[in-house]
Amino acid sequence: YALNKYYTGFKLGSRLVFSVGWAGTYAWKLKLKLPNEAAQGFQGQHWEFQSYDSGFKEVIFRPLTPDHSEIGEVEDLLVAAYQTVSGRR
Repeated sequence: YALNKYYTGFKLGSRLVFSVGWAGTYAWKLKLKLPNEAAQGFQGQHWEFQSYDSGFKEVIFRPLTPDHSEIGEVEDLLVAAYQTVSGRR
């Protein structure tokens, strides 16, 4: 991982797979290196698809309740981001 001023990035070698960063005073977000199509149909109880950043080619999710979020709900997306970055897809 790499600690930065505004986010913490989790890497595979030197390539960023996903990051966790601030989205406001009490809000945070999860950014994953995935194509836009991979996240379009995502429906979760604790997470929602927020947007796609085409400049960095990453999807942005936010927890619906910032103080308590179940990360297992986005586990498949984390694995898909790893596979995308590692070229194993």
